[in-house]
Amino acid sequence: MEDDGKESPFKVERPANDPLGYLIIPIFALLLVAAIILWFNQDPEVEKQKLFPVSGRVTLNGEPLSGSFQINFYPIEADNMVASAFLEDDGTYSLSSGQNGLVGAEPGNYLVSLKMLEGPEETWRISNNDPSKIKINPVDGGTIVPDDPDPPFDKIYTDIKDSPQRAIVSETTNVIDFDLD
Repeated sequence: MEDDGKESPFKVERPANDPLGYLIIPIFALLLVAAIILWFNQDPEVEKQKLFPVSGRVTLNGEPLSGSFQINFYPIEADNMVASAFLEDDGTYSLSSGQNGLVGAEPGNYLVSLKMLEGPEETWRISNNDPSKIKINPVDGGTIVPDDPDPPFDKIYTDIKDSPQRAIVSETTNVIDFDLD
């Protein structure tokens, strides 16, 4: 390219007293892009949910309920999420909610049910070839759970419509114990 003596209209002169001034626009653009990415990557489930810790103990006639059990809190208010937990060997539980397993439950009124699961040391033979009848244990991801295992307590506690157990989750740390008789 020949130098014809004309100055380029695209030439920008940098002031001598502002050596980093030319970086302001690219830095601002990068910050703007980062803010937009962060804004759109927010998890709306976490943002709008206010969860509070819920823990407790389940006993049967005063003794800790032992075995493979899941406790489920079904919201009476339609907008709340279901919260659930697996019982520990000493009958204690700590609830989590939603698909992401967020710790706690939303404030509100709940119907509570218990579900008996198969222990990981047991196995079951499939007597029916219908895949819709097969349920997989969520604890170990591979053990088959029978359709209606007989729990050591009244089956009414397993019914999500008729269970007499109710709970109120408050906007604080909640300790909710249940004694099945």
